[in-house]
Amino acid sequence: SIGSYAFSQCSALTNVAISAGVTTIGEWTFYSCTSLTSVTIPDSVITIASDTFNNCSSLADVTIPDSVTSIDDYAFRSCSSLTSVTIPASVNSIGNYAFNNCTALTSIIVDSANPTYSSIDGSLFDKSQTTLVLCPGGKNGVYTIPAGVTAIGDSAFYNCTALTSVTIPDSVNSIGDSAFYNCTALVSVTIPDSVNSISGSAFYYCTALRSVTIPDSVGSIGGAAFYYCTSLTNVTISASVTTIDSLAFYECSSLTSVTIGSGVTNINSFAFYCCFALTRVYFAGNAPPPAYNVLSSTPATVYYLPGATGWGDTYDGRPTLCWNPVVGNMTAPSSTTPFAFTINGTPNIPITVEACTNLSAGTWDRLLTTNLPPAGVLEFSDTPGSSSHSSRFYRVVAP
Repeated sequence: SIGSYAFSQCSALTNVAISAGVTTIGEWTFYSCTSLTSVTIPDSVITIASDTFNNCSSLADVTIPDSVTSIDDYAFRSCSSLTSVTIPASVNSIGNYAFNNCTALTSIIVDSANPTYSSIDGSLFDKSQTTLVLCPGGKNGVYTIPAGVTAIGDSAFYNCTALTSVTIPDSVNSIGDSAFYNCTALVSVTIPDSVNSISGSAFYYCTALRSVTIPDSVGSIGGAAFYYCTSLTNVTISASVTTIDSLAFYECSSLTSVTIGSGVTNINSFAFYCCFALTRVYFAGNAPPPAYNVLSSTPATVYYLPGATGWGDTYDGRPTLCWNPVVGNMTAPSSTTPFAFTINGTPNIPITVEACTNLSAGTWDRLLTTNLPPAGVLEFSDTPGSSSHSSRFYRVVAP
């Protein structure tokens, strides 16, 4: 065996040929050998231990022999020149973060005889191809997860900084811890209504992600799930969610509006801490017990619906208002007058008036966004829109 730390931080070392007969390469053996470009591993080696080649940033080529059964945690982490890896049939264990932060890695190929792992289009899967284990860090642009995958594994897309969009099929039911951690170019991801859990740090530091809708199937949002998603502007959380865990939306500095479904009964500490642009939080249900610093650091006004219980004048130090617009006093349009109506409700609540001509099409045009005046009554007239349509439908919604 080669002992732990044997060549750690030998920054001038360029090539290594390990002698036949060596069975174990110890932990941290070649850690941060930043000039190492190639290594020859004999077919006697059984284990590549934790952090063995961590931060060997010039390592462009490595052949893993078919004697190796385990590649341990962080074994090739931050090997930023590594472009491809072939996993032999003998490997039955690949540790956490073994190939994470390999930013040039575009292809992981698994021997078809391997009983534990497989590959599709250069990404690593379990043998049944129901769990996506790792998308290589050098993948860029749009990535589509194959149909039939049921789980996105922990750290599966960790530090895939060139991915802009990921399509998740409706077979997926779980998104693992740190699944999209630090995917800084990821602009869009659609979470299908098959997903029932979003684990902790799932979208941590996805700084380009703009909007998220949590589908009706999800029961909980894990701690720090959307931590520091600084481009996120609005979030809709469905009625199926019961818990928003600590730090879930911490420092989402562009977040202006959040809609929280009626099923939420727990919002844990710092869930929206340092969301300094958050001005509107809409609750569809009763007031969850406020934990420490859920909203107190934000400028938000909290809006709740008529009949909901547990609401007072403030919630976690932020003012509350009952969001209760009522449409009345409708005036039919004529050749000389537009369709008009009044909107009554709590003074200063925000409202948006929308219209459409075909309810089945589901396309609504925004006509007006404003706050009800201090008297709590707004007179609205659709000039000139109402007279140019044979029929037209209207609704009042929250902005």
